Amino acid sequence: AGASYATPALYLQLNTGSIDGNDFYSININGETWLQSGQLEAYVDGQWFTANSTTASNDATFSLMKVISTSTIYDRSDDFGGKYTLHVFEWLAGRTIFETNIKEYDDNGAISFVQSFPDGAANTNFASATLPSACAGVSI
Repeated sequence: AGASYATPALYLQLNTGSIDGNDFYSININGETWLQSGQLEAYVDGQWFTANSTTASNDATFSLMKVISTSTIYDRSDDFGGKYTLHVFEWLAGRTIFETNIKEYDDNGAISFVQSFPDGAANTNFASATLPSACAGVSI
């Protein structure tokens, strides 16, 4: 008989009161933190933006971006993982609006993250974008 493994309990914790810091979200597996967000930053309109007001105040390299809306939509579904809850965060960095979407799938315990720029973004660092070495073979 083959080994039997329990499905880990995956839990997304959104700290919406702490968007300003480095713990915007965390993913816990079986009660242990597995992944915790870092400081949110974006390079658009030819400059760096951060969601961290302390960094923006103390480092002239950064300007402050802000959340302009948040929403949670329950009981959505798609072909990938079935029923999910969608968390949407809309940000303003300079003149650029972008969204962070986090999907929490009910049936399979998966979580997906999507970053989008609905109106596009000008003067980004895309021309010199680099990926970590762990992503060898991935092109952007």
